[in-house]
Amino acid sequence: MDILVAVTEPTVSGAHDLERLLAIAGRLKVPVRVVLNKSDLSDDGAERIRALCISRGLPLLAEVPFEPALAALLADLGEGGTDVSLEQTSAGVAVIAAWRALAGELTRTEGNDAPIAG
Repeated sequence: MDILVAVTEPTVSGAHDLERLLAIAGRLKVPVRVVLNKSDLSDDGAERIRALCISRGLPLLAEVPFEPALAALLADLGEGGTDVSLEQTSAGVAVIAAWRALAGELTRTEGNDAPIAG
């Protein structure tokens, strides 16, 4: 089963790009899940994305706050670091939650031809 995970930010261009992506996914009949990245940078922008998700019936898997420490952790992991724990940051915890939600959906739908909303 295919699922498109759209990662967007709380900006006007983020909402616009998400709308365009949803149009393409709709034509391809690919279900969409949304992750709101840097969710705390704009309350108005975050609310715009949440409202868009609600109006389209799209699951919002996670809201990841802006946290520079997460980028540093991921860079260390990319450099071969082994003592990296995403749980060290609230953003990392949100990323883990999104991953688990997505993995749970894929596990529940494995072998099931019923479409997922979105």
